[in-house]
Amino acid sequence: PQSNTQAHRCDFQPVDFFNSQAPAELCVLVEQMVEAKPEDRPVDANAVQRRLTAIRAALVSSVRLASNETYDPNAVTYQFGTSSGAAQPKRSSRLRVRLPLAGLGVVGSSLFGSLAVALQAVGSASLGSSLRAFPAQWWRSMGQAVDNWSWDPRVWTPRFVGVLLTALVLVLGGSLYLLKTAPDAPHLTDLALIFGLLCLLVGNLRDERLTDPVLRSIFGLMGGGLVIAGLTLQALPDMVDLEQHYLPLITLNQVCALLLLLGAIVCLLRPAKRLAWVDQLQLGFLAGSCALLHYGFGRNEAAQLPFLTPANAQLLLPILVWSLAGFALLAVFRYARPFAGLSRFTLLLVALAFAPLQYTFGYNELQQFLAGNAPSNDLLQHLAQANVFCVLVPLVCALMAFFTRQPASTQPDERRPGILTRVALFLLTLVVAALFSQLGQSIKIPFFSTNTFPLSITMLTFATLYQLIEPILVLLVFIALLRLRRPLPFTWLDHAVTLGLATICALFDSAYWQAQVTPHSAAMDQQAANQQFLLLVTQLPSFVIYGLLIGLPLGLIALAICHFRRQSHPSASLDAWLKGLRVLLIQLERVLVLALLAVALILQGFFGPFKSVVVHWSASQQFPGQAADILALLTIVVLLLLSLFACVVFARLLAPSRPGMGGAERWSVWLAALACLLLTWQDPRISGLPLLQTGIQLTGNLWHWPVALLSLVFVGGLLLATALARLWLRRGFFTRYRTLMQPAFVLAMLCVLLQFIWPLFLPLGLIVFIVGVLLASQVEKAV
Repeated sequence: PQSNTQAHRCDFQPVDFFNSQAPAELCVLVEQMVEAKPEDRPVDANAVQRRLTAIRAALVSSVRLASNETYDPNAVTYQFGTSSGAAQPKRSSRLRVRLPLAGLGVVGSSLFGSLAVALQAVGSASLGSSLRAFPAQWWRSMGQAVDNWSWDPRVWTPRFVGVLLTALVLVLGGSLYLLKTAPDAPHLTDLALIFGLLCLLVGNLRDERLTDPVLRSIFGLMGGGLVIAGLTLQALPDMVDLEQHYLPLITLNQVCALLLLLGAIVCLLRPAKRLAWVDQLQLGFLAGSCALLHYGFGRNEAAQLPFLTPANAQLLLPILVWSLAGFALLAVFRYARPFAGLSRFTLLLVALAFAPLQYTFGYNELQQFLAGNAPSNDLLQHLAQANVFCVLVPLVCALMAFFTRQPASTQPDERRPGILTRVALFLLTLVVAALFSQLGQSIKIPFFSTNTFPLSITMLTFATLYQLIEPILVLLVFIALLRLRRPLPFTWLDHAVTLGLATICALFDSAYWQAQVTPHSAAMDQQAANQQFLLLVTQLPSFVIYGLLIGLPLGLIALAICHFRRQSHPSASLDAWLKGLRVLLIQLERVLVLALLAVALILQGFFGPFKSVVVHWSASQQFPGQAADILALLTIVVLLLLSLFACVVFARLLAPSRPGMGGAERWSVWLAALACLLLTWQDPRISGLPLLQTGIQLTGNLWHWPVALLSLVFVGGLLLATALARLWLRRGFFTRYRTLMQPAFVLAMLCVLLQFIWPLFLPLGLIVFIVGVLLASQVEKAV
């Protein structure tokens, strides 16, 4: 078979799948000869010969073919094992049969003669008449392909039809809206469609049914081409004008509200066995948003509620805020657990806590959102009624979801909550996101003293490298903490966290040691030489990280090439190469973990302020208990754990069995990230290091390339993605559907080239490309 996946390893299509003129007896024989179990195959070659002779005997008379010609098997002479001048049958261009001769042993020529006669009866239509009737055959093949699509229930499932229609409505409606909103910038529509394609490819990579390494390599390379196209597209002049006009209007709380809405849609529509972690994370974000709203507006809320006095509000408000924050963290940490009783209780608590907020501020929020500047009295009355529904409907759904027994799952690993729970989660998210988007920008958080309203920060306003690194480091610490309890080997998210943290650690190491360089005279003394030696030695881990960040992609490319070679040449002996490359990549990543551990230890050892705190403890012989002392004690514990896990990872690196990446590496990554984060909190000088003060640009023409070069790179990235999609269709089980699917990718490729004539060709080609990827993914999963 042309696919190495487990699903297609022993799944051969019948002969009449490729040629409807095949005799039924021959189809049954061939299917039995390729059975996976030996007991289901014919006993020996003599049995096959007898059945082939019987098939030939049934074709002794002339047979009328579909081309209105006759075929007489007695008029053809077959000779095997004779001289080259013997008569040989013509090969049919419509049927190609490959026989694994190595496994048959020495079989008599009569067996092959009988088999050749039967196969010649299957596919020996006149080649000349086929060439003359090429248009008619092409239309006939198209009609046959349409028939294949129309009746195959494995592909056209009700769920897939719904997904396809929904995607078409969203893509077409969104494209028309963007083209109408910004007619002078058609590339905005292209950028949105490219983002949708990337989301589709990420979803395919997350699908458990698409685990073939060759297919995943194709998806990864297609995503790389689309990323290149997207980065160059946003640097074109019309996109730069849009970014400078609209980005200052987008605030952080609006982005958080949009993420809440996106999570609610995923929770409502996600499949049963996929994206189960979204439910718990969505619940945690809901609880956190409610905690922020109560923290910012709790006193105003208590002043308008008739059943609360100021004294009671002063006591109950902190309890409510910290309870919501605690439940939010609990839901996030339970992201891998099913949505069970505790989760439904948290949902009910959030609904109860949010109802007073909506009651107090919902009317004004709806008035600003829907009514406009001069609302009429009737509209105001309707808004008051709508606010009642916004308060009661999510609360009632949460109550029903909590007190209603969930239906028993038919699958042992079913993790999807019931319909009432999903509806309650969706409705509650709608009202929370609306109120959070309206009021969130006025919340003051004391942890961010540099900005009065941190939730109203404009997106992508990072001016220096440190301003970008700090939130990324906090996010990596949080993600690494969530991955600690995963018993499975490393996934793509673990690899991404490791690579991102290694890059940040290397930048910190280079920034600290470059700041220590002092000017010296031409005649270097021993002290200056020692300083240079120390600078070089302490930067070796960062040099190792930089080298591995280059070597790991090269190893992945070599592994992908071996997978492609193995699929296109099944007889090639590449198992040893594949196994060696996998072991090499694991060892390289383990060296990367050791390097970032070394960087964390070196930075804390040389620049961490905990040394002065330890000296102060030994002098005073008591633990003062101040915040700096507690932070220093936590740092010491982290460094001890770092040293322990460094020894464990080093032992695994030298182990003869060479196990894969697992729990020890996850703990090492999280501890290294935590050590770097503690260093940023303890050392205020880090934000002023020259390397970290480098100016950055996240939008526009990052590389300052000319427009012609940007257009060329943009077209090249899209052509790479479409060419890889055509390569995807060369897999064996697409034979039945290739006639209809390949023109879609060819049309997308033509639209990429025709965009220079009319820019609207490109959105059309991207829409066709999205539909083609959806169909090809469904065939890959179903066939």
